[in-house]
Amino acid sequence: MQNLDVIFKRLPKLMMGFILIAIGTNIMKASKLGLNSWGAFNEGLTVITGISFGRINQMIGLIKITGKPVSYIRTIIEATVLVLGILLGGTFGIGTIVNTFLGGPLLGAIYKFFKFDPKKINQINLFSLNKQSA
Repeated sequence: MQNLDVIFKRLPKLMMGFILIAIGTNIMKASKLGLNSWGAFNEGLTVITGISFGRINQMIGLIKITGKPVSYIRTIIEATVLVLGILLGGTFGIGTIVNTFLGGPLLGAIYKFFKFDPKKINQINLFSLNKQSA
């Protein structure tokens, strides 16, 4: 295990990264102007196959289906992925654990701050724009 002094010195950078990702995700989804490249790819696969591949898509879908808060759903998804990653031999450390169990509550707090309700997301994709204009 890494030296605890090194971990505590790196922890602020790790937390800032989590905060920036959560804020960026919130702003991107709230803009309703599009997703990042991986988000668009995952959403496209979902449109074609009917299967949700992206973690954001899964999270929003589970929030809508269960009515549970984002902090709970995100933590469950992250914990599931962590367990699968460990079983597959993936590398993990303190940052992985922190992300798994604090990422959901942090995202929930940011959603509350920005008054963003993921249950109200109704995204438009290029395929539905073509159908609407026809």
